[in-house]
Amino acid sequence: MSKIYSFDLDKGIDWSIDCEYKNENCTVIDITDATFNGKIRQTNYIGSIVGTFTITITDGVNGRFRVSLNSNETTALPSGANYYDVEMVLNSKTIRMFEGIINCRAEVTY
Repeated sequence: MSKIYSFDLDKGIDWSIDCEYKNENCTVIDITDATFNGKIRQTNYIGSIVGTFTITITDGVNGRFRVSLNSNETTALPSGANYYDVEMVLNSKTIRMFEGIINCRAEVTY
């Protein structure tokens, strides 16, 4: 079961979060050969995709990866609540890593 993480995001900024994948015993898992996908939608699980995360493995052996959006991508997100999830494919298994709501706050200075 995926974890639920919701957060606020200011439009027009570069945003990223560093993550570490561990099993239920808190042992890091090697994700060197993993692939990732993460999408953002304005409505929960339906409707058009309004954003796509860039996901990079930063230290595969130690299960570390970064999820990010650049300033152009955050500017393009609709203000208000948006829904997202991040999935990983490892050893032919798809795992939903985490999901939640991104509350996008409008930018005044642009």
